[in-house]
Amino acid sequence: MVVMIRNNLIYWYLPTTDKEIRRRGRLHVQTLTEGSERLQLQLPDTIYCFNLYDEPICKMAGRCVVPVFSMHKRFNAKTDRAEDDDVLLPHLGHSFDRLLFFPWHQKDPRAMLRATMQASMDTDCVRAQLAELSSRIPGAKLLDVGFSRNRKESWDMPKSYQRPYIPIHSHALYKFLINADGHVSSSRLGYIMQTNSVILKQRSPWIEYYYRSLVPGTHVLEYGPEDVLDLLIKYKDPKLDGELRRLANASQHFCAKYLTTDGKVRYTVRALQEYTQLYGDAMPALVQDVHVGPDRDLSPSDFETLMEMMRATKWRKDGGSSSSNDSSNGTSDGSSSLRRRRRSNMTDAVEAGVGYLPIRLAGQQH
Repeated sequence: MVVMIRNNLIYWYLPTTDKEIRRRGRLHVQTLTEGSERLQLQLPDTIYCFNLYDEPICKMAGRCVVPVFSMHKRFNAKTDRAEDDDVLLPHLGHSFDRLLFFPWHQKDPRAMLRATMQASMDTDCVRAQLAELSSRIPGAKLLDVGFSRNRKESWDMPKSYQRPYIPIHSHALYKFLINADGHVSSSRLGYIMQTNSVILKQRSPWIEYYYRSLVPGTHVLEYGPEDVLDLLIKYKDPKLDGELRRLANASQHFCAKYLTTDGKVRYTVRALQEYTQLYGDAMPALVQDVHVGPDRDLSPSDFETLMEMMRATKWRKDGGSSSSNDSSNGTSDGSSSLRRRRRSNMTDAVEAGVGYLPIRLAGQQH
């Protein structure tokens, strides 16, 4: 999706007929528009590309000529570097605006997960491995894990893997809630963080925009299918009950403080401001030069005009703009060295500008 913002009005181009992708696009524009008005936030005059599919796009495309926003990407915690050049934005189609409670001592002591088997997922994915553990002893005493939906038509799912659907408001009945990747990182994490339950988060390279702010042992417990049972056995010790309650409290407070719709809108606006600054004075001038009709849906001809103008407007490491013929390092604009610099700068300048910690509101303490 290509989005143009001018004078706090949002125009967008999304040619796909995929209903889910178009729904995501509409929700992004609608939530950003309504949220910025409600919070009295000034949107920057800018043009940006937002990948609405699950997979990050820059690595698949070979490179991104301009910074591209996505909802998921891979991050190597050992090297502290992203494996994808995409810049992360919140998925504005998910609402984490309520808190769910159930008395601690009345909670089911097992760890629960209700999942969907997506058509793109392998039958030996972590969700399936957890369902297998839950189907037999000793896992059956510690886990309540299964699939409430199977979208993989080629797979005859074992009956023991199938479990009834549990609505999100009933998740708080369990002491432990499990988050497991689907095709990429699972946006379900924000939903279960609304509860006063302990969150078990899969160790995984897949991240969303806020994952690097979650501290293992403070907000979540990390697991893999190879050690999840050992982890649950460890925390059966009554002496560790206080630690579990602190974990549940910290996770729920993190959600309430940062993952609400207002919090995500603030984050999105800040990210767009940092992104726009990479172009210096060129971006506002570019936006003002675009001629569009009264319809907020941009036409294919509008899109082609925008892309041509974006290709002609370069951005530099110092945040200023340059013409397509300008080359501060003595190489042509098509050189691999300049492309590498642009790609690394994109993550550094935008994500570091936003910060690895969620944006604090005025007067808040992290």
